[in-house]
Amino acid sequence: MQLIRHPQACMEIRAKEKTVFVDPGTFGVPENLGSAEAIFITHYHFDHADTAAIAHLLATKPVPVYGPAALAAAVDFPVRTVTEDEEVVLDDLHVKVCGAWQDVTSIYDPPIENLGYLFEDVFLHPGDALPRFYNLPAVALPLAAPWAKRADMERYLAEYRPQSVVSVHDITLNALGLDFALQSMAEMCRQVGIQFYPLKVGQRLSL
Repeated sequence: MQLIRHPQACMEIRAKEKTVFVDPGTFGVPENLGSAEAIFITHYHFDHADTAAIAHLLATKPVPVYGPAALAAAVDFPVRTVTEDEEVVLDDLHVKVCGAWQDVTSIYDPPIENLGYLFEDVFLHPGDALPRFYNLPAVALPLAAPWAKRADMERYLAEYRPQSVVSVHDITLNALGLDFALQSMAEMCRQVGIQFYPLKVGQRLSL
């Protein structure tokens, strides 16, 4: 499996001769989105789903788009609604659907549907949530998110012990903030013996 980092929370996954994208958002749609054989959306936030770009792609290439019911209700293109514990099979590529809700951002906002996607039991993109699974081979975690506190991240890493962490969700950080966040995540992972991959946009990781 190969992971390719794109802006904000977007990841490109190449596995089992398939190319899929998770969360192509408005902060930077991948130039090669047209190569997608499927698109997975974790939740309906603009930085995770550029609905105009996705609709434009579907006009010429009707690839399947998977996401929660809230996404399907808000857009004018077809969404294959999935829920927690379902499995999506794209030929030989297996994707498990995980989770149901975004971690709390504001006490004034209602809960937001949020799904994670576990590819081949190897890489989990959890969207805006901390995935409650033990000893995953690799998981994407945010460097900067309004719902994520360092103490919560430390407790999560210490309890659930993913084998490796890939950094995402960092576009709101300036150079100084990004450097600080990367050092912080590296330290949190080091404390509990987890491999940290500080991927920059365009960088790749083979799992």
